[in-house]
Amino acid sequence: MNNETFKAAMKFNAANERTLLAWLRTAAMISVVAAVLAKFENRYGKHVLLLVVSLVAIAIAVAIVQFWYRRALYRNRVKGLAYSHRAGPLVTGCAVTLLLSYSALQLVSFEIEAHMNKNCGFLRPVVKDASPPFVYMSMHGSTKPYHILCRPDLGVGGIHRFSLDDGSYAGPVTDQRASLISLPRGIAEHDGMLVVADANRKDSSLVVFGNCSSREARPFLGRIRPLGIPVANFIHPYAVVARSDMIYVSTQDGASVVALNMSSGEMEVVSQLSNPRHSKHDGPLRGMDIDAWGCYHVAERRMHAVVHICRDIVWHTKVDTPIDVKVDPLNKVLYVGSFSDRH
Repeated sequence: MNNETFKAAMKFNAANERTLLAWLRTAAMISVVAAVLAKFENRYGKHVLLLVVSLVAIAIAVAIVQFWYRRALYRNRVKGLAYSHRAGPLVTGCAVTLLLSYSALQLVSFEIEAHMNKNCGFLRPVVKDASPPFVYMSMHGSTKPYHILCRPDLGVGGIHRFSLDDGSYAGPVTDQRASLISLPRGIAEHDGMLVVADANRKDSSLVVFGNCSSREARPFLGRIRPLGIPVANFIHPYAVVARSDMIYVSTQDGASVVALNMSSGEMEVVSQLSNPRHSKHDGPLRGMDIDAWGCYHVAERRMHAVVHICRDIVWHTKVDTPIDVKVDPLNKVLYVGSFSDRH
């Protein structure tokens, strides 16, 4: 057995001890490729992602065909066949190096943009002389709030203010860079502070911002997470209502109405309307409001109804796909927002 034949035999018949390391390298390479492809989709869209995936698939197919072709040659002991084949490892190494370099450059360029671009966090140019009063609006956000900080075309996080007179944009209300709210939902003001529901399933919480002393963004004070109740009851907080020293929250996937004592931070489940949903499918509850008698009115999409909870009495009013409710205390009227076009 000559030297080349011996090396080939060792490569294909005595390499079991290297299998684990080989699979680990393969897993690392796949992870890098997947991360970079995800960045392509976020930055350039699905069409560019499809093109990149196609090129990667073609390269993989060529590599597999070449591998099996050379393996067959080795098995048949073809004379003059070099044991070492540098083209395959060289191409693979270059591809992985390029992907890692691209990923690193993306991170560096994003950090530079986030810190140097003064327009990060703004929807559009601010109208400096926008006249009050202002209306606060929460946007849908993103599970990757840092990635959309300078890219409002990919998603808008935080709370923003608009003039009620002419609709002009007056800038962000909250410091999104410091708070990084993922999925902002309901908002309420308590003792001058702004409380925002963050519906991110991985960190369902209430985000608290300081007083509004000027037209600058309110400072980020911290997050309030479930305390004294099961975490499942606080999944995907939706509506936020402030009453006296209490904050009341309807939780979309927790299917609960939760009361928060702002002095102690303790929470209590006021009403459990159904079992919490642990899947990624939307839960039943949406908007909520409280009337002057302390009765809760909650939009329940699954039942196509508004649920009224007044002490120990619970009843329903049928409404197609309700999304939010608001109490008019002066006229004693309950307004219901709905996705349906049949009202």
